[in-house]
Amino acid sequence: MNSFTELNFTQSAQVSTASATHYLNRLCKHFSHKVHSEWSQDIGFIDFGIGQCWLLAKPLELHVRCEANNVENLIELMDTLTSHFNRFARREGLTLAISEIL
Repeated sequence: MNSFTELNFTQSAQVSTASATHYLNRLCKHFSHKVHSEWSQDIGFIDFGIGQCWLLAKPLELHVRCEANNVENLIELMDTLTSHFNRFARREGLTLAISEIL
């Protein structure tokens, strides 16, 4: 049985956009200057140290899932990723729709 310290908290977000690949690449490239990031055209991974985020670009949607070992770190991850996405996508008026923490 897992102890509470081994539990992972996850949260996801998505946005409808025909530019999902563009935003995935831009986010991963931006964060790669400070943290480990990997990406291809459709899939991205960012390791922030306090947790990880996976990005998936579909033809008309960008999906994001972040995971951390506690709620505080998860909130920090999502706040960081969301604020950067919202800044990058402000011309299109896009914002990430964030789910509840699981």
